[in-house]
Amino acid sequence: GAHKWKTLGLDYELEDVLPPTKESLEHIKTILEGYGHTVKF
Repeated sequence: GAHKWKTLGLDYELEDVLPPTKESLEHIKTILEGYGHTVKF
């Protein structure tokens, strides 16, 4: 995570990025399953 970047003296550019919501993941799952993919999370 972020501590590795700090140790290297680099900025962690994803610090303010939030994880996707459950609703967002479900939407993406539906899209991928429509293309025949099996999705697990």
